[in-house]
Amino acid sequence: MSKHTINIIGVIGAETTLQSVISSVKAAENISELEVVINSPGGSVEVGDAIHDYLKALDVPVITVADMAYSIAAKIFMAGSTRLVMDNGAPLMIHLPLVANFTGRAADLDAVSSDLKKIEKEFINYYSGVLELPEDTVKNLLENETFIDASEAVTMGFATGIKQRVEAIAFFNTNPNTNEQMSKQKKEKSLIEAIAVKLGIIQDPDFVALTLTTGDGETEIEFPELSEGETPEKGTKARVNGADAEGEIVMSSGDIFVFKGGELLEIKEAATEDDEKEEAEDPETPEANDEAEDTLTEKVVAKLAKKNEELEAEILAMKKLIVSPSLEDLEDRKKPKPLSEMTALEKRRYYKTL
Repeated sequence: MSKHTINIIGVIGAETTLQSVISSVKAAENISELEVVINSPGGSVEVGDAIHDYLKALDVPVITVADMAYSIAAKIFMAGSTRLVMDNGAPLMIHLPLVANFTGRAADLDAVSSDLKKIEKEFINYYSGVLELPEDTVKNLLENETFIDASEAVTMGFATGIKQRVEAIAFFNTNPNTNEQMSKQKKEKSLIEAIAVKLGIIQDPDFVALTLTTGDGETEIEFPELSEGETPEKGTKARVNGADAEGEIVMSSGDIFVFKGGELLEIKEAATEDDEKEEAEDPETPEANDEAEDTLTEKVVAKLAKKNEELEAEILAMKKLIVSPSLEDLEDRKKPKPLSEMTALEKRRYYKTL
């Protein structure tokens, strides 16, 4: 009697099938204990359920170890009487089932929707039973595509314990082909994770979501679709304290972000010092324009009044210069000059008048 280990790797229904699991178990004789190491992003619900039921029905103790057990692979993990999670971030992820690459008429879609709802109900009932949690709580976890770290897995009842990474290395060192096997598994894991990220099943482990601070320095806005260094644009999704961002939020840059239902609708840029100076020098408010116009009118009226005064003064002066001659002056002008004072020309003219 001996302990036997099998691996569930890759997409369920493709890289790992019910037949491959059965063959791996049957390949060993006189098994006293079966260890199932899971490194899968999930896959076919039907195949995953079948593998789960097969492992549960074995008449030997089953130990499941989750390195990465996402989606339906998480249910396979639950088949173990002893369930260990690797301490490597988030070894488990659960969510409601999806339908991929399906086309059809309305009747076909209705039928698929009905079947999907039944599977969702089965998921909720299953996890509610094994975790001893209310169905509403389990439904919320599934709807929100919940990633579960090692300590949470134990606390919530998914796992019975945590398996440190160093233990796995010590275990594999008993195999003479340890280095080759570990290298192969690492390559397989990298490939599987890359495929899972590409398909949107899991998030890139190196992805760090963009987080910005508000103007008061007390609140952070998370942009789950953007990575650090990217710039938010209209249409970007955002969350504040776990809820969809809403309303106008002043950022540390002074810009105002306008959100509705978690979507960025508008970015109002902060006013610069030049803008404020220009506004102060050339106000555009109606009140300021009216005041400026009134001041100009007063200056024009005052200038015209002064010009009018100057003109009247000039006219008065001219009147003083231009006066009608008196009678005495006219009489004096009629009297001829004495001959002694006349010029030769004046004398000739004078003689002609005699």
